[in-house]
Amino acid sequence: MIDYYHVLPGDVRQYFKRRSELCYSKSTFDICKRENCNICCSDTVGVKVSAFDLIAMALVSGKPVDEIFRGYMKIKFDTFESVGKIKTEIVLDMPCGFLSEYGCTIQRDDVTGKYVGKPIACVLFPENIIFANQFGISDETKEKMPQLFSIENKNYPCMKDKPAVSKDRAIILLNLEDVSNKESAVTNHYFGFSSAIIPEKILEKKDVEEAKIFFNGFMKEFGSRYAKGQEGYKMIEEKAAQLNTREGVQRLFSLFQVIQ
Repeated sequence: MIDYYHVLPGDVRQYFKRRSELCYSKSTFDICKRENCNICCSDTVGVKVSAFDLIAMALVSGKPVDEIFRGYMKIKFDTFESVGKIKTEIVLDMPCGFLSEYGCTIQRDDVTGKYVGKPIACVLFPENIIFANQFGISDETKEKMPQLFSIENKNYPCMKDKPAVSKDRAIILLNLEDVSNKESAVTNHYFGFSSAIIPEKILEKKDVEEAKIFFNGFMKEFGSRYAKGQEGYKMIEEKAAQLNTREGVQRLFSLFQVIQ
């Protein structure tokens, strides 16, 4: 266990306090209490986790950041063939290791109740989908985010209820999305996640099956660098371990200036 509260500088603790206040302010989904559910904690694909989410998890759970990375996360690759790039991300390994028979164990910290440990992606669900449909979203946008909007068709109790999202909460959701986007950009800088280029010889293949074979081979080689024990994985692990220190956290927050 780590006394993470005292690792964080005062201004960083304030940042996570304000971040946590946004998470459930004006929300009707403050701590899901639907019995026999937790489906989204078990089978959702690709719940993105930022360096800031890792810190929030450490703050609430008391576990070191690198231990959380090794035990609860995996590396995922998203391909954008239209622009010929592959994006590297840290995502929750499912079923979520923070899920107990009583639900999420990092909803809030046990000491003050002021800090939320859940990734912002988890906090946003299902309100982001309900909000998008309530206020109108194009089919084109849904096609760009198939993993998110395919959840609509799953047998989730919360998706059946679909209570309206208030205008006040809608504004907060947009703020949270903005926070998430900024934190993701900083995370990419911190961990050195740059978009890999898909070789032109694959993109130029006219035979679909042949292109698929070449692409699968390329992805296997690319992904092997991030297998446990390999160079890419060790790099992320080391960076995660640095977030157990005040200096490492300050270095992460200094990157906010880089992306603005």
